[in-house]
Amino acid sequence: MVKPVAIFDLDSTLLEGDCEILWVEFLAKRGLVDEPYVKQVQIFAQEYLEGTLNYADFEYHLQKPLLHRSAAEGQDLVGAFLAGIEQYFRPFMLQRLAEHRRQGCAAILATAANSLLAQPIAQKLGMDTFICTQMEVIDGIPTGKIVGFPPFREGKVEKIKTWMAEQPVTLSGSWAYSDSYNDMPILNLVENPVAVTPDENLRRTAQEKGWPILEKAAQAL
Repeated sequence: MVKPVAIFDLDSTLLEGDCEILWVEFLAKRGLVDEPYVKQVQIFAQEYLEGTLNYADFEYHLQKPLLHRSAAEGQDLVGAFLAGIEQYFRPFMLQRLAEHRRQGCAAILATAANSLLAQPIAQKLGMDTFICTQMEVIDGIPTGKIVGFPPFREGKVEKIKTWMAEQPVTLSGSWAYSDSYNDMPILNLVENPVAVTPDENLRRTAQEKGWPILEKAAQAL
């Protein structure tokens, strides 16, 4: 049976916050990163908002605390972080996800977040598949290098179309959810785009186009 797709962004959409920023805060609380490290992440975060982020530089910096640890140490650290991630899931978006599943949609997590965090989060959410920034891992230790290209802006659409071409899914009756204007290519791809607690540019665009805007309250389909 061919299923319509329901595409969900992760950060500030399904999650209250950004998983990679939450990861940095987790490291800082444990005293594992210093102030210059955190300040550089803040610079990268601003570049993301401006649409100018170099993902290769960002991900390498982000993963520096793992590069010189053993595989077991790194896995324990990531595991400790992910053990608390469910508190950041947005209930009103989990409700949307559940409703789409009941309607027979294929649920896709599509995020530019790295695979070390995005893959286990997708598994916790029970997604049919996930698309994220794939990181190189050798002998269980990340190298900080990106494999392929990050799913950012048009890159996210390209990766989704590649996956869809090999699956019994369709854009007929499709949905997409995002908070970010950077996801306009995805929102324009589907029949039912939805802005979720959107940034200023996406809010303005959604209002102009008459797209639904979800705030932090449960709203049924």
